[in-house]
Amino acid sequence: MTGRRPRPGPHENLVGTGPFVKTEWKVNDHFSAEKNPDYWQDGEDGKPLPYLDEIEFRPQGEQTQRIEGVATGTYDAAHIENGDAISQAETIVDEGLANLITTFDFAEVAYLLLNESKAPFDNLDARLAVASALDREALNQTLNQGKTEVASGPFAPGSMGPPLREATGQLRCPPER
Repeated sequence: MTGRRPRPGPHENLVGTGPFVKTEWKVNDHFSAEKNPDYWQDGEDGKPLPYLDEIEFRPQGEQTQRIEGVATGTYDAAHIENGDAISQAETIVDEGLANLITTFDFAEVAYLLLNESKAPFDNLDARLAVASALDREALNQTLNQGKTEVASGPFAPGSMGPPLREATGQLRCPPER
């Protein structure tokens, strides 16, 4: 492939009708966009959306650096997703350096996966025993300081699609097993 120009990737030919239009995308550095003058939606106040003239997104994989970036003014906003990060964010809120909005709508859902192709979890009874014995609230307290919601299905509240969250419930092991 040396000497050939690579085919354009999806990041080079974005098409859409959203509120912003790409001005520049440097992969793993930043994505910049400006207001789409043809955007169709108005805000609740009747004024055309978006209200911003431009926006820039900067990927930052480390939550601690995202939170520090908000505290120092490097970032205007950041997305965080676990109990430790929420606790860190609460610290900068207490110091008056930021505001914090928390919601479980559209939240990321974490799973405990068992490899059922190898012992002991190739045995259904072993899997049911773990599912039955697992204290999901205690696990949430340990992993997330109890700051996140325990899921009852594969999707978080607010997710699009059928209401599986309410329909699936928690796996229960029959007592006789």
